[in-house]
Amino acid sequence: MKKLLLAAMFCVASLSAVFANAELQAACDGGDWEKCVELGMKYYRGQDGLEKDHEKAHQLYENACETGHNINGCYRAGLFYAIGEGAEHNHDKALLWLKKACDGGHEKACKTYERVLHEE
Repeated sequence: MKKLLLAAMFCVASLSAVFANAELQAACDGGDWEKCVELGMKYYRGQDGLEKDHEKAHQLYENACETGHNINGCYRAGLFYAIGEGAEHNHDKALLWLKKACDGGHEKACKTYERVLHEE
């Protein structure tokens, strides 16, 4: 009986994560750029039933930055290029995305931009 109850609880938790992810995707598709970044973070971590997918996360971040002018998306896109995870390492693109975020007032992006600027 305990196993059945635990299995049922697991199914309910899994289903609610699926619905939450579907709601995030719908909000993102509707232009809620912060939700795109949140969904990207879930793909990056492989969280809430989503498989880890760095490329998908990177696409969501770039789209949020380019289309929605979301500075958090710009920052995270820049990190991908700086680290070379989910996107090929590209110093110039890292600086471009981080600068966009910094210009938008993202403090961590400004610090990361300065560090990446002096790396090469």
